[in-house]
Amino acid sequence: MPESVSLRIALAQTDPWMGDIRRNVARLLALRAEAAAQGADLLVAPRLALLGAPPEDLARDPAVLSACEAAIRHLAEATGDGGPGLLLGAPWREAGRCHDAAFLLDGGQVRARRARHEPGEPGLAEDVMLFATGPAPGPMVFRGLRLGVMVGADAAGPAVAETLSESGAELLLALEADPFRPGGAERRIDRAVARVVETGLPLLSVNLVGAQDGIAFDGASFALNADRRLALRLPGLAETLGISEWRQGGAGWEAVPQPLPEPPGEAGLLWEALLTGLRAQLMKNGHGEILLELDGTPAAALTALLAVEAIGAARVRAVLLPGLGIRSGRRAAECALRLGIGTDTLPTGSATGAVHSVLGAEARDLDVSPRLRHLLLEALAEVRGALLLSSGTRSRYLLGLMGPGAYAPLSGLYDSEAAVLARWGLERGWLTEVLLRPSEAPAPDLPAGLPPVERLDPILRVLAGEAGTGDRPPLDALLRDGHDRATVLRVWRLMDGAAYKRRTSPPGWGIGPAGPARHTPITNGFTAQLA
Repeated sequence: MPESVSLRIALAQTDPWMGDIRRNVARLLALRAEAAAQGADLLVAPRLALLGAPPEDLARDPAVLSACEAAIRHLAEATGDGGPGLLLGAPWREAGRCHDAAFLLDGGQVRARRARHEPGEPGLAEDVMLFATGPAPGPMVFRGLRLGVMVGADAAGPAVAETLSESGAELLLALEADPFRPGGAERRIDRAVARVVETGLPLLSVNLVGAQDGIAFDGASFALNADRRLALRLPGLAETLGISEWRQGGAGWEAVPQPLPEPPGEAGLLWEALLTGLRAQLMKNGHGEILLELDGTPAAALTALLAVEAIGAARVRAVLLPGLGIRSGRRAAECALRLGIGTDTLPTGSATGAVHSVLGAEARDLDVSPRLRHLLLEALAEVRGALLLSSGTRSRYLLGLMGPGAYAPLSGLYDSEAAVLARWGLERGWLTEVLLRPSEAPAPDLPAGLPPVERLDPILRVLAGEAGTGDRPPLDALLRDGHDRATVLRVWRLMDGAAYKRRTSPPGWGIGPAGPARHTPITNGFTAQLA
């Protein structure tokens, strides 16, 4: 039984820097000091809070794992001051295998550690190839309280929670590194409600926040009482420290209800996720300036707006290149003026002539302007030490048409979704109607014969496996939905033929159901058989 009838648990909704273990340790110690000042007994940090998520092959590096072990010892020693205990997620190496684990530190010692039991699903934050699974866990004892700790996928199904409950756990704690998805925070609560119903125990969930490479984490940590009511919810997409008050009564432990924040609208949350990703890419990689191309398209205007919101107009520079068309050129210039962005115009005529001269007569009909555009943008970004943004969307990514860039903030959005977000920006006065009009001519790199966006995006979703078709093959499902067979086959073949281009596309944010990447073989003869 607990030594007291009340407990104060702090939730560290933290944003670790991947691999910067010293920095992450310092942040955890600072949060622990802040929690101590607020009278906390225990500080709970998310899954992989020590190293960052997803660690990819860092979790296989012996030097990284040794540094994590040393950091755990250091953090454990810090708890010898009589202040709050610390529960956190970190890699754990044992018998030549690496585990995704939780560590309970208190009184100067490692009191308990548990490996994740469930293998998880393949995906962005759950790489089943990296981590070995551990045995079914029992509770961790913290100052007399039996904590049922679940790491990542352990909270996704009933087995681990029920095992912990049957072993005497009094409170469930879920350490999460759950990526942002539209509606994902609500689904996480629904999943937690199921664990509460199954066990009759209250549940505290602590999720990572921030961003890493192609993933944003949305935080939105929460506490559920045994009656399935939310007692606490932290803001989404914000690093913060929350304090939960727990009291023991005749029916077990109960969190004292706190006012719940008003959830933002879907478009506002999506916008904040995109900003979180872009800011992390800038800050964590040492970029102080953004360079982008303005071509008069709505996607370029939206990318420019994101850049200005993320870093300020003074540190954003736009490049205007010839060949836009009169109206597109005017829109690009108007966009820069409205957002307060400085511009550079790069003529390509002499460079085009030089390339044709070098290649000779057989290349005189070759259009080298797209390649020169890539070269000039990348060279200018390197000279200035700037982060080159691509305005490519997921629609263009799937077709292998991303263009130059070191980062693509819209690559998780289909063209139709980017248009909806741009309209949302228009309603707030951030963009003007003229900036959102489509270009007067198709993009020069866009294959001929593609359907308009409102028909193309549904086809792409199904072919990319992001729209449920049941057991029906994607072609059959699309034909049943009224799409033209020849059009579907053309899009499918373009997607398959773009496999190598996707692998060289700039990284960006995977906020859709399938994440940022689509992996198909570069050499693939399947669609050639279809007629």
